[in-house]
Amino acid sequence: MPESAPTVHGAAPTPAPSVFAWVAAVPVRLLDALLWVYQHTVSPALSALNPSMGCRFAPTCSHYARGALREHGLFTGLGLTVVRLAKCGPWHPGGEDPVPPRSRPVCTAVRRQA
Repeated sequence: MPESAPTVHGAAPTPAPSVFAWVAAVPVRLLDALLWVYQHTVSPALSALNPSMGCRFAPTCSHYARGALREHGLFTGLGLTVVRLAKCGPWHPGGEDPVPPRSRPVCTAVRRQA
């Protein structure tokens, strides 16, 4: 495995992903593939059987789940998806509900000046 990925148009080299990061991403990729299959097979069939049976949210729950898994990873993405699915009922009006952005930790270390 190379030490760094090739540069594009003079950009700084980025480190190549580690084997651990690739292996850790496998469950997310598998769930993403299952959701893709659902979106392209089961969901259209359900819509054809009952046209009034549509999702009350934008994006749909399956699109939300795929986005949450990609943005937040396995555990947080699954947690966000479960919360979203819990909203799917007559007690919630629905509407626009995008995947929240990933919060990145802020570095609090201060460099010493020489």
